[in-house]
Amino acid sequence: MLTLAAVLAVALAVFLYYRLDDEAQRLCEAALNRHCEPFVARVGAARFTPGKGVTMYDVEIVERLQWQPPRGVLQIDELQVQGQFDITTLLRGAPVVTRIVAKSPRLAVTRRENGVWNVSDLKLKSNPNQPLPRIDLHNATVLLTGEAGGTKTLGVNHLNASFVPATDGSRTFNLTIAARDTLAKSLEVRGAASADGSGFRLDYKADGIEATPALVETLAGLGLAPRMTLPPMQGVLSLSGEASRTAAAEPLSWRTAFNFAGSEGHIPGFKRPLSDIVIIGEASPTGVRFEQATARWGDSVIRLVGRREGWSLGSPLAARVRIDDLDFGDVPIEQLPQKALGLWNRFRPAGRSDVAMDLAYDGQTWAPRATITAKGASFEDAEKFPYRLTGATGQILVNGGVTDDPQPPAPGSATIDVQLQGQADGAPVVITGALRDVPLNPIGPLNPTGPLNPTADDDGRQKMPPGWIEVSGNNIPISDRLVAAIPEEGAREFIEALHPTGRIDVRWRVERNSLEDPELYVATNMRLVDCRMTYDRFPYPLSRVTGWVEQRGTQWKFYELRSRDTQGRTIVEGEGSLEPRDDSHRFELKLTGEAAPLDQTLFDALPDSAQQAWSLMRPQGQIDFVADISREGAHQDPTVRLRMRPHEQNLRVEPPLSDSGYRYRLERVDGDFYWADNKLTARQARAEHGRSVLTGDSVWEALPGGAWKLELLGLDVDRVEFNRDFLLAAPAGLRSVIDELQPQGAFGLFDSRLEFTKGAGPTGPVNARWRLGLSCHQASINAGVPIEGVSGEIFLSGQSDGASATTAGELNLDSLFWNDLQLTQVRGPLWSDGADCFLGEGAARKLQSTQTRSIEAQAYGGEVKVNSWIRRGGQTRYGIAIGMSGVDVTRLSTEWLRRPETLHGSLDGQLKLQGMGNSLYGLTGEGAIAVNDADLYELPLFLSVLKVLRNRNPDNTAFNRLETKFTVDGDKLDFQTLDLLGDAFSLNGRGTATLQRNVDLTFATIVGRSEFAVPVLKAFVSSASEQFLQLRVVGPIDNPQVIRKVLPAVGDALEQLQTDLGTRPGMNATRAASAPAARY
Repeated sequence: MLTLAAVLAVALAVFLYYRLDDEAQRLCEAALNRHCEPFVARVGAARFTPGKGVTMYDVEIVERLQWQPPRGVLQIDELQVQGQFDITTLLRGAPVVTRIVAKSPRLAVTRRENGVWNVSDLKLKSNPNQPLPRIDLHNATVLLTGEAGGTKTLGVNHLNASFVPATDGSRTFNLTIAARDTLAKSLEVRGAASADGSGFRLDYKADGIEATPALVETLAGLGLAPRMTLPPMQGVLSLSGEASRTAAAEPLSWRTAFNFAGSEGHIPGFKRPLSDIVIIGEASPTGVRFEQATARWGDSVIRLVGRREGWSLGSPLAARVRIDDLDFGDVPIEQLPQKALGLWNRFRPAGRSDVAMDLAYDGQTWAPRATITAKGASFEDAEKFPYRLTGATGQILVNGGVTDDPQPPAPGSATIDVQLQGQADGAPVVITGALRDVPLNPIGPLNPTGPLNPTADDDGRQKMPPGWIEVSGNNIPISDRLVAAIPEEGAREFIEALHPTGRIDVRWRVERNSLEDPELYVATNMRLVDCRMTYDRFPYPLSRVTGWVEQRGTQWKFYELRSRDTQGRTIVEGEGSLEPRDDSHRFELKLTGEAAPLDQTLFDALPDSAQQAWSLMRPQGQIDFVADISREGAHQDPTVRLRMRPHEQNLRVEPPLSDSGYRYRLERVDGDFYWADNKLTARQARAEHGRSVLTGDSVWEALPGGAWKLELLGLDVDRVEFNRDFLLAAPAGLRSVIDELQPQGAFGLFDSRLEFTKGAGPTGPVNARWRLGLSCHQASINAGVPIEGVSGEIFLSGQSDGASATTAGELNLDSLFWNDLQLTQVRGPLWSDGADCFLGEGAARKLQSTQTRSIEAQAYGGEVKVNSWIRRGGQTRYGIAIGMSGVDVTRLSTEWLRRPETLHGSLDGQLKLQGMGNSLYGLTGEGAIAVNDADLYELPLFLSVLKVLRNRNPDNTAFNRLETKFTVDGDKLDFQTLDLLGDAFSLNGRGTATLQRNVDLTFATIVGRSEFAVPVLKAFVSSASEQFLQLRVVGPIDNPQVIRKVLPAVGDALEQLQTDLGTRPGMNATRAASAPAARY
């Protein structure tokens, strides 16, 4: 200012010298330009007042710019320079200036792009030999702006200032600056400053600053405040403090106390604004201290105290933060740093909590303490166990939590302790944990991503620090959310497939001893309290299930699983495991059931092929079973293996034996049954049907297209009953055979095998094959003729296509009776189909045997060969050929004829019969019999004849041979010859007999043995003998009547003559008189 005064004095002297105002203006302007380089001064007008000073008007100082118009720096409407001014002092350039008054000065200070203020180039010199003038500024305006684009202008208006020289000669000013209703309601600066500006000491105070985001942004743009991302808050700021500097080379020393009171602050991304904001603190070159910082955030109250030692980003700091009743829903997660956002998205907190945090940062590492008090909060671990817990209370402590201990925790790592109580679907849950060596920020400046910086796995996921976390709860409902939260994919898919409901007690623990551990140790103990589950691959519903589920690492075990009925009786027990295999899991489950009902529920649980077997067999009752269910890989179908046994023989099945629509009911089924690979296998099975008892093995197998195959192996049946039930269920071909044979009596099967195969489609035909061992005991069949007393074995093999059947077999009978005739050791082939049945040679031909075989048997000491056939269709036709040799007549008489007489001899013969239907009237045939070495005299028939011949009792030498030939027609036998041969005489006979044992025979006597006669003579003698003596035997064979006729030809002629004469008149009396003679 002294330099300016000297310049003005010179200008004034010149003015006085020329005594012209325009010269005064020119001389003042020139003098200003000499001292304002590189700036340019302009003076609009000037007036000199002798003895008082000079007054200049419209003074302007501008900055010359390259390629741009000049930029204004200072404008003064009126500038008064007062002092002892006269021409002499003015000409000498040494006027004495006592006061400078500037009215309405406007100073525009520009911050260049290099950060230097343009006014720093203005170097005004002062004369140290002259006293300092007083300087007064009235209604001044100061404008601060910058060259950088977007920089806003900051202005201070209505500024009044006075600079009063010190009286001690120190060339300093005592200054006072004051302003009202401008940037602040009141602004005051007091202090002292050296005339050259090298040193100063100032006290300042500003009240009522309208603090806005625009003001902060303007100050930052001008370099007057650090550029910080602050929320757009509005309020009133009060500042007070001091600033000082002892010399130009010394640093600035300053202190500022601040007090901010804001009504509202909008933080970008926050749903709710801050309100009732109060910030009280102090700043200095060494840092900033917050003595009190409070705000309301919805229903939450935020409190903060702290300090920061320095102004760089990595400066150490310490702070204590309190957030009461924090609503997690108000947290703007979009604004969180990346890692904090990752943690937030992982745990997804909701609800409210109180947060207390002590933060200490030494410039390299964080040392936090925190206490988080949950108040009905909810959260989940979306990465490890995404199951939401609600209503959580308790605390989470970081480094022991916030305490009154002023000593911060050791830097570098942290501990976290968890003690929470919550609700899991309404059930209480306790969460405890202790983590240590939690990594914090690495060495370096403050990491803006948050205080915690856990190490990460190879895949980038945060790695759990050493320590443990445990979750336990009782009576927790099993919900879809709980199942979906299971982290192990294989375990989750398996449990989802079980569709569990009910409640569980659980204790889950995850632990890591060291960061070097490659895997976490995860353990789960789960007790099933009262659950229900249905495995979708074997959907048999289990209710009232209890048991244990255990996880160790990646392995799961299920044991002591029990399902009970309404009476508390255990129905099903189970155990299983789930183990990792390469990139999948292997699952095994074993279910053991007792007295499980065979109902629709179990049917619905079976695989399709097993349901097909069920529909086929129609089981009823209860079973004990063991189900082994296993699966390799998540997308493979499980393997279901069942081991079943009827519970206390309480099982009934109704298998079809054909496609007739009827079933064969089996009861009291027992044995071991196995289901695997679409096969149902029975071992040592036993069943009953009426009096029939079946034992053996079986295999049922599902085939493509709904087809199936049933095999009965090693089948033994005691007391087979060919009753109506069997006939309705049997294949049509077999049924027709049984209808024809009409088996009765005791039959059994042994070592038999049957195979039934159903074709594809719902109406596919049922084919059958069999290999049977049939045992008979006193049985009977009707093979065209009734056969009774059948005992022994019959081996049969055959097949059926449902419409017809073919059976081949071998007879191995010990005994049978035909018409009371017993045959023993019956051996030979048989063959039958829907139309024909052959025994003996016909069967051998059908079987294409190279040998001609008959049915061979023993009969009364002799041998019998039989060949027979039956032809069905319409009326049954049949035929039989029997050959006999060496039959013991004695046994034949006593055992078959049941005669008391003693007969002897050996019988040979042949018999051929054929007929149709079941009546004897269609029976025809022929035969021949020869008895050699015979003693036949004791037969009533022969006794009666011999008595007539000898008129005395016969001896045992009457006849020793019998020869006969006969034909059969119905129940009548027509003997063409019936010769009784003896040594003394013989009888040649013929006649008829019936099966009712009535005879009508005629014999002629021949002396000597007739078989020695020449055939021609034998016929002649026999014919002649009949003309002399004829015996007629009529009546029952056991008591015949013998009529003897002498000269039968003469008698016949006389009888014919009498008959002829009796037709004439008058002869009746003569016939009547001669009647007694005829009886004679």
